[in-house]
Amino acid sequence: MVVDVDPGLASHQRYTCQFSRVLEKTPAEVRRLLRVLLSTPAFALVVDEVLFVTTELLTNVWKHTDGRCHLTVLAGPHGVHVHVRDYSTDLPVQIIAGDDEESGRGVVAVDRCATSFQVTKIPDGKIVTAYLAVGTVSATAVDGRADGDH
Repeated sequence: MVVDVDPGLASHQRYTCQFSRVLEKTPAEVRRLLRVLLSTPAFALVVDEVLFVTTELLTNVWKHTDGRCHLTVLAGPHGVHVHVRDYSTDLPVQIIAGDDEESGRGVVAVDRCATSFQVTKIPDGKIVTAYLAVGTVSATAVDGRADGDH
């Protein structure tokens, strides 16, 4: 694993990480680093969603490819871009999993969580991109009510 944290310009922060093989524990390590990157008040409303989306995308690489990938997270004044490039030409599929199924909800959940979500096919793989705009995520309680609706 190669990690590069580059604060870059004052208005943007970049985190990049290249994996030769995604391991089961890797998403936790990435979440810790991203939590530091997104520790400013500007990202307070989207940090949990960014961590969730990143974890889901890395888990898909771990489960459905040979594990080689490159993660780039770009945090700017308007939102956070999460890019995961892998070397599989198989595209993710959005399915509606049944209540008894243990998997199959990740792509749908990422699509619903992100402001925008897209997959770009490239000659030797794909780039999966999720964008989460700052200020567009609303916190929801477990029972489905917004935080102020008690």
